[in-house]
Amino acid sequence: MNCTVIIENKFVATGSNDKTIKLYSLDTFELLDVLEGHADAVKCLTTFVVSASELQTTVPHHRAPGGDLITLLISGDERSGATIYIWDITPAIQSDSSQKDLHASFNMRSRLIGKLQHHSHAITCLLDMEEGLTLLSGSYDSKICVWNLLKMRKMGQIEYHHSMISCLRLLACKTKFVSGSRDKKIGVWRIRYLEISGDSPLSKAQPRRIFEGCELEKTIETDFPIIALNGFLTHPHWLLFADGINTLTVWDIDAAKVVKRFSCSGTNLVDLLLIEDQYQRKFIVVGTCCNDDTLRVWESDFKYSPEEHCKEVLNAKDAINLFSGTYGSSPKMQLFTKDRKLVLGIINNSRLNPIVSLWEIRA
Repeated sequence: MNCTVIIENKFVATGSNDKTIKLYSLDTFELLDVLEGHADAVKCLTTFVVSASELQTTVPHHRAPGGDLITLLISGDERSGATIYIWDITPAIQSDSSQKDLHASFNMRSRLIGKLQHHSHAITCLLDMEEGLTLLSGSYDSKICVWNLLKMRKMGQIEYHHSMISCLRLLACKTKFVSGSRDKKIGVWRIRYLEISGDSPLSKAQPRRIFEGCELEKTIETDFPIIALNGFLTHPHWLLFADGINTLTVWDIDAAKVVKRFSCSGTNLVDLLLIEDQYQRKFIVVGTCCNDDTLRVWESDFKYSPEEHCKEVLNAKDAINLFSGTYGSSPKMQLFTKDRKLVLGIINNSRLNPIVSLWEIRA
């Protein structure tokens, strides 16, 4: 397994080296559907919620079972000339699988409704711009493509980085996104929106606006390739990224200065999660490491302390082989809630022994 995405906090989709995507219930962990059609390993996933009436302009005769909204799953693969696949998974997540024969009903469930092609190399990351129309994709070809999903066509591309695009992240302010690359740069992009008539598919109380374009606002130069980054919710101008083998950095984008640094001795972090507790005025950073089989945890407050290196509160060696033996394979994480508890899911990205492990997070 290479990637996961949580859907409505009720379902999880996993993409794999076997060229399939599997959809599970988070409540029962029952397999709901298998999506087949990729020509190579599935490397990244994201989801969209769109209006059924808008989608019918692109996919005639397409109907939303039991409602006006359709849930799309977007997947990218790693072959040369990689393809982005668009799936309607609404029937699968709305069906009662306990009343059906799973294997007999696969073809009646999720449906491939479109493909997007332009990148010359593997797709590495996907970003939902959260306005129901626009998708960004990053690739080994160092380009960021901008897609209109309802029209199923490319709107443009960003040629700024000089190496693989490793991550794309929409900041909490929704007016900026960031791009990280192995060229040791983080690009901060200001988004231009165009307001149009109609309601947002996610909230009828919000006016409808669509992505019109973006401009580079600033560049963050680092000493090492960027593999993982994340943005804060409570401080939307703060960015967390792995800055080399031994350090994590919290950076204030607006002030262009370091907020905090975290010590991470002797390892490469390949994924980062943030858990913010504004009532306790603290945040927790969780990181997975690719070369020593550890799960690292740090805790800190929201005060500026650039000269102080925050120490780890947990360095858990994987002694029972849940994500160990994965040198160079980049284990990934997802957060979700189950039975009112915060749960961390880790996929080990191993080709020989794929495993998803679940960890309960306690205060």
